[in-house]
Amino acid sequence: MIWRVDVVARPGCVDAVSRGALAARREAGLAGLKEVRASRIFLIDADVDRDGAERVARGLLADAVAQDFALTPGTEPPAVPAGVRVVLVFKRHGVKDP
Repeated sequence: MIWRVDVVARPGCVDAVSRGALAARREAGLAGLKEVRASRIFLIDADVDRDGAERVARGLLADAVAQDFALTPGTEPPAVPAGVRVVLVFKRHGVKDP
């Protein structure tokens, strides 16, 4: 089964990627964007149940102090709160600076 793990900074923790994206938005003169929350997305493709996928996410993918994670089956879209827009950016293999 494939599991999707979304890892985000906890509220109040420094998130350099989100800060950088918000600063770039300001420099570009784009109005209306008040908050940016970056997340890292991992796909676990293994013969594990939900508990096993949670152990992998908690133990290897998310920092227990500074990050939270959401786990969803890879066949289901993740929950998105009303009024929130999600943009997925995929980095190209071998490219270090998007």
